[in-house]
Amino acid sequence: MRSRLFRALFEDPVADNAKTFQRHLRELLALSDDGRLKCIEALPTVLSPTTDFQTRSLCEELAGATSTDPQTIEHSLSVLAFFVKAFLSDAVPPDDHVHWIDDLNNLEGLTQAERSAFESTIKTLADQRDKWRVQDRQDLATAGVTPRFKSMGITVEARAVRHDKYRWGTPIEHYEPQILGVAYVASVAIGFSEGMPDEVYFQVDESDIDNMICSLLAAKKELQALRHYIANSKDRTQ
Repeated sequence: MRSRLFRALFEDPVADNAKTFQRHLRELLALSDDGRLKCIEALPTVLSPTTDFQTRSLCEELAGATSTDPQTIEHSLSVLAFFVKAFLSDAVPPDDHVHWIDDLNNLEGLTQAERSAFESTIKTLADQRDKWRVQDRQDLATAGVTPRFKSMGITVEARAVRHDKYRWGTPIEHYEPQILGVAYVASVAIGFSEGMPDEVYFQVDESDIDNMICSLLAAKKELQALRHYIANSKDRTQ
């Protein structure tokens, strides 16, 4: 294979990562021309730091627009993102994509329609290379140096209020639990884009939730005020 990207990817064509990539690539190429274009148009959202909910919602929306399923869309977007990141990588020569099409033609089992779809897709991505570079710089600035919020899971629970808890060493036949009431709490898991740990857990009650909501809404208002202030400052200096 002539391209550095494909040589690295298909160094062992029967390896799991190579087989998975080929399967996902064929799912992308099986989409209609309009379906692939819709996926490419959605790439700015995919390439930017997003939450699991945003990614899931986007895949569901595109699945409806392309008459396919969310998993196929997720796989197709991951393949497109792979090629865009290759365009941005210093390890991949600037003209490497010229050889991607030739290398794909050497893969067995692909139909002529799939090869044509791949060539069209790569050319479309290449034509937008400057846009990907600008977005990459914007994403780096937005990401900063701290992990980003990625996901949130919540369970609500009713817990027994016991008169006395069991103590080790107490003969079990002497233990008679007494329930005095019920306590209500919510357990929260927040996932981050990176870091160790990449997920934290804590519990809250209703007043804690109210305070968290108010604090987040206050932060949102402050961001909006800052954006408005900067926009007005630019107007005053022009």
